[in-house]
Amino acid sequence: MAVLVALVVTVGLVVARRSGVGFRRLAAVGGVAYAGTLVGFWLVIRLLFWRRLDPELLGFVLVFVPLTAVGLLLLGQWCAAVVAFVRYRLSTAVAWVFGLTTFTVDAFAMLGGEGGPVIFLLFWLFVVGPASLIGLLAVASGEYLVRTHLLGSW
Repeated sequence: MAVLVALVVTVGLVVARRSGVGFRRLAAVGGVAYAGTLVGFWLVIRLLFWRRLDPELLGFVLVFVPLTAVGLLLLGQWCAAVVAFVRYRLSTAVAWVFGLTTFTVDAFAMLGGEGGPVIFLLFWLFVVGPASLIGLLAVASGEYLVRTHLLGSW
């Protein structure tokens, strides 16, 4: 299922670029849809298969704040990938979105664990999310440097 979601996201990004959708529109609308879908996926999995999101046990703030922050981080990752792909024609951005989406959907679908769903959400927020942004920057910068300095095909 994770690969299917990642394929839909990746193909959607490529088709939107080729169709001439504006850069800012693709970043904004696509980013909100991307982040909303992944955060919604986490929430639906928790509501359907986890015990339940008990406000007394977890606290509304303990769930809402990290969920919103993860959504904003996913939005930022989408926008960074769109800038790299649409504006600078870096193909690694598409591959990165595919890999990140596959990992995120697969990880969000995990049921159980000793720490519970909110602990994993916090782990994603503070470890996986920033690491993936740094990874996207490194991979896209590497492709840019190879294309401009080694291949001279820019």
